[in-house]
Amino acid sequence: MNFPISGAEANYLHGLTHLTMVNGSATLSGDTFTADLLSGQVGPLGGKKGHVVIPNLHIPGTAANISAHVDGAVTDILALIDQKPLGYPTKFGIDPADTKGSASVDLSVIVPTEKDLSVDQVRVAVKADSTKFEIALGSRGRLTGGAIGFVVDNDHLVASGTGLVGGSPLALNWNEDFRSDGGITTRISAKGTLDDAARDALRLNTGSYLKGPILLDATLTGRHGHFEHADATIDLSPTNLAVDLVGIDKPAGTPAGARVLVAFGPESVLRSEDIRITSAAGTILATQTFAADGSLESLVMPTVRFGSANDFSFSLTKSAIGTDVVIRGRSLDGSRIAHEGSGSEPTPGQTPGQANDTKFDGPFHVSAKLDRVALRNNVVVEPFTLEVAGDTDRLDSMSLSGGLGRNTTVTGNITAGAAGRRAVFSTADAGALARGLFGLPGMRGGKLDITANFSSQTGEHAAKEVPDSLR
Repeated sequence: MNFPISGAEANYLHGLTHLTMVNGSATLSGDTFTADLLSGQVGPLGGKKGHVVIPNLHIPGTAANISAHVDGAVTDILALIDQKPLGYPTKFGIDPADTKGSASVDLSVIVPTEKDLSVDQVRVAVKADSTKFEIALGSRGRLTGGAIGFVVDNDHLVASGTGLVGGSPLALNWNEDFRSDGGITTRISAKGTLDDAARDALRLNTGSYLKGPILLDATLTGRHGHFEHADATIDLSPTNLAVDLVGIDKPAGTPAGARVLVAFGPESVLRSEDIRITSAAGTILATQTFAADGSLESLVMPTVRFGSANDFSFSLTKSAIGTDVVIRGRSLDGSRIAHEGSGSEPTPGQTPGQANDTKFDGPFHVSAKLDRVALRNNVVVEPFTLEVAGDTDRLDSMSLSGGLGRNTTVTGNITAGAAGRRAVFSTADAGALARGLFGLPGMRGGKLDITANFSSQTGEHAAKEVPDSLR
């Protein structure tokens, strides 16, 4: 028996939007029902090339095999499969309304012809190709311009393709195991180039020390779409790595690499990073930890051996009472200290290390004790001791001492009193200090004594730190 279908409505899975405005034809032959569906709608989604086969009609609960092709917006497709009992996007922290793009989907469903089915009794297979796909990458940026293919069934999700992060292309692969009760269920790999704009889009805060593209090969793992760990290998060869405060300067084109191990907390919030940077100039080891809101909590570099003059350790810890910085070691390269800029990010024409990455956001204390600090023109301060305390960009107290050779010292201190702060700076070899800090080879000898008094006034003008008297 053959008959046409026009304007029909079908409930193919309880809880999901019904299939409506179905047009096609059907055949009932012996113990089998078949239907070819030329067109139909699932909410705003248009369906075509539908086919239904229900064999063995005499068997209670016999399975219906349903297939169809659907075209539409990614937002609408994700909203459909976010309905109960599926709820796939919600399981992975995806908000369908925060996505963009178009998709072409081939859908296959095997569903028993019974009432009150559980989702485990329904077999689903989806093959989808998306274009101009866009989605949030947690709270740190967006993937745009994606051309991603998806293969999904009850047990697995596999997605692969390309997309842009901050304009930089990445190749992506996502494997999700729906059935695993323990261990890793989520595995995502990303390979490609991240330039300055892409790192800014991801809020990686590398502008103060990196300039140029990095080549990334990363794997992120976790459970049910929420990350727990990441392992990234980074080629820094095309990148300029510079930290002027400690004389680190790796020009673009010089081979260097990094390994970064990342740990995430609940809801994929970044909690810690273990970093190892290696090049012919040496090695830098660092560990960063982050608070629940993503802000930096601590930075520890137990070993910095980069260049001939760096051999020290560095520790920065933030707490409710302020930031504490401790520097210890044999030697520190201070040859670029006077190159420090005044902005938090490089301005046009600046190298990354010229940006001031030493500003604090509240009370701070810095303690540095080194056997030697190497300045320019072979000028060395040894030993070197510095204790500094203040608030944001204001120095409240300082104690500085060091030797410039031939029984010559350099000293400085800032003390606070009722009338304000008093700064005293003295050295018996001003020429050596000028050569070392500013590269002025023509200066030799000379004694320098400076005393400055700063009033205790507050407000906009006080921030300029202009002394009331200078001797």
